[in-house]
Amino acid sequence: MKSKAKLTPMAISMKSINSLAITAIFTLFIPNGLANPMNTPNSQAPQPITVMPTTIIPSNDPPDWRDFRTLSAHPNGEEIFFVECQKNLAENCRVLRFDLKTRALGYYAFPKGYAYLEAYISPSGKKLALLRASQQVTTFPENLERREIAIMNVDGTGFEVLPLALGAKTRPTFNAVDDRLAFWRAKPRTESGAKTLAAGYDVWEYDLKTGKEYPFGASYRFFQAGEIYYLPSGDDVLVKGGVPLVDMARFGLDTHDYGKRYPNQIFTLKRGQSDWSEPMFANESFKSLMRLTLSRDGAMVFDAEPPKGSASIYRQEPNGNFRQWSTKQPWDAFGTAALFYAVLAGNQLIGIFNNKDAQLEPGLKRFLTLDMQTGEWRTLNIPPLASARIISVILK
Repeated sequence: MKSKAKLTPMAISMKSINSLAITAIFTLFIPNGLANPMNTPNSQAPQPITVMPTTIIPSNDPPDWRDFRTLSAHPNGEEIFFVECQKNLAENCRVLRFDLKTRALGYYAFPKGYAYLEAYISPSGKKLALLRASQQVTTFPENLERREIAIMNVDGTGFEVLPLALGAKTRPTFNAVDDRLAFWRAKPRTESGAKTLAAGYDVWEYDLKTGKEYPFGASYRFFQAGEIYYLPSGDDVLVKGGVPLVDMARFGLDTHDYGKRYPNQIFTLKRGQSDWSEPMFANESFKSLMRLTLSRDGAMVFDAEPPKGSASIYRQEPNGNFRQWSTKQPWDAFGTAALFYAVLAGNQLIGIFNNKDAQLEPGLKRFLTLDMQTGEWRTLNIPPLASARIISVILK
């Protein structure tokens, strides 16, 4: 993570454009299973990818550029939870709860003295996992090391801070029954001239029944930490990580060669595993794969570039087939660029997208939605913070 970036890995007028419909089918190489090396004899035949029709629905509302951050969706598909920070005041962040049907916005009134930087609802819809940083710690390296994970009920009751060891943390994620919490932890980097303040992330787990924390499995020391999802087994997690910094000699690769061979670092990790896990996708498939999300039925959705063509949204169904939706036209129509966060709420993909002019206006983002049945792209404007109701937070 770069020292000027946040811990977590993301005004143009609207103009009407014609609807775009594309129909095509092409194939990419997909490895057989989640842990096979590329080009193995066991690799299955290439899977077809169906390019879906895409339609842009213009809006007359002014662009809603704000500093939106983490995003998760209630399993009922009717509410989303995210963080918004005030421009030029990163420590002034609020955790927001937004009803997609009524457009009612609320924010949690947390104990003072901390900035709440990440918030994720549990798969059960009952709990929130939170990442917070002390506002009294002024140096960024120390602030990073002392970040804490808190949990509470969605209604704001039962707030508690977990007694975890020091270390840079991110992405706290509940399992299906809310009795375990997976998260990334890294040790701060102290090397002179280091470009990042923390690297070497590993997945840890906290057992809420026993109060114990432990490594989820082997230490791979990923350079960056992305999404975490518990798989239905409860014993496996799907993660998006950067290049592992573990000794590569036993794989016959150095870090540079690894990055060339595996442009996408998506892994399944089993609790307690001690061996190496190959990435899910190999060099012949998607590149620049970003922003992974899962549906309740196990479908995987992500933003990626094909070997030829521009970035798109892909959905891998449980049967292994893929569908693709273009993002180039929405980017042009709505002034957005790369996807920053994404969740699924029913058949809708809801994403926080970066401003295309991010270099001129850093940190500004907006919401877009994609209806995966109709292919319609729309804007999702969020009411102003001044209109949000207060949700009381009660300590456990």
